[in-house]
Amino acid sequence: MSRHRTFIFGAGASKAENAPLTSELLFEALRYPGEDRRFVSVVEHFLADFFGIRNTSTMTSMKELPSFEELLTLVDMAVLKQEGFSARWNRTRLAALQEALIYCMAEILKRKLQLRPQTIPAYHEQFVENMLSRGNSMLLGSSFISLNYDILLDDALLDLYPNFDVDYGANFTNFRTPRPKRKIKLLKLHGSLNWMFCPVCRSMKLSLEGKIADNVIAERISCERDGAAQRPLIIAPTWLKVYDNPHLTGIWLEAENTLRNTDEVFLVGYSLPDSDIHVRYLLKKSLYRKKTAPRIVIVTSEEGGEGSDLHVRYKRFFGEVEYHPIGFEAFSQNVGSYL
Repeated sequence: MSRHRTFIFGAGASKAENAPLTSELLFEALRYPGEDRRFVSVVEHFLADFFGIRNTSTMTSMKELPSFEELLTLVDMAVLKQEGFSARWNRTRLAALQEALIYCMAEILKRKLQLRPQTIPAYHEQFVENMLSRGNSMLLGSSFISLNYDILLDDALLDLYPNFDVDYGANFTNFRTPRPKRKIKLLKLHGSLNWMFCPVCRSMKLSLEGKIADNVIAERISCERDGAAQRPLIIAPTWLKVYDNPHLTGIWLEAENTLRNTDEVFLVGYSLPDSDIHVRYLLKKSLYRKKTAPRIVIVTSEEGGEGSDLHVRYKRFFGEVEYHPIGFEAFSQNVGSYL
């Protein structure tokens, strides 16, 4: 009887292809010259007023800035409480700051991935190719859960193997329904840089042009059905994450069902942070077994070696795990030896 495996991709997998980690987002965004000043200036003014940071261009380390999560959480808290920080930074301006931060995040992710040095291989494509080299059933018998916004894994599946269909666990108005015997499940729990959502008709659209979240904000792209301004469908990195979008709710439910029925789980490039309580809850609830527990395999960077804080965190959460501090780069090249 064939075993079903689920791969969970965290930020470390995308980092291998030049994407910044969450801790690097704000620093990278403020330093990049191509960012739209309409949005960057809003962030810079808030940093100047409340953190005393008046010249971000001279910064040499991200330690000089609050983290993206910290900054966005403070803003989210004020908006949630329907309060302002000052007469100038009232609820309307804080909402604009929220939007500016999401724009900056989406823009820097897109730019960094587009500017990937040629010396960096396409590791996601390499991973999929090596999976497929073991037969179509290897891919079709696997599910993928991504915690990332980028479309590196999407492209690897769609571009290299058009005979397969990606099943996102959601309905798009412009994307064909996956064929039952040709679909590969890819569940993106935090949304995606190429998804758009209309807050009026609640329809979701997948951009066939790739990463478009920054343009959705900057250009106010209208819904073709009712003319309303669409929004990017991404859950930004904040400590107050809210997953109330109906499309994402369905994706999370599908992820829970997938994990309940999986025999092997590979967590790739994911640090299992204490603040990521929704994902931790999903894993603990879905992977609990009264009898035989699923096989848990951790693939992380060489920096998180045996006995590291990350290793201890995983052991505390799951018990004994298979732990491989080899990085996504090495894993993508030799994935077959770990299956």
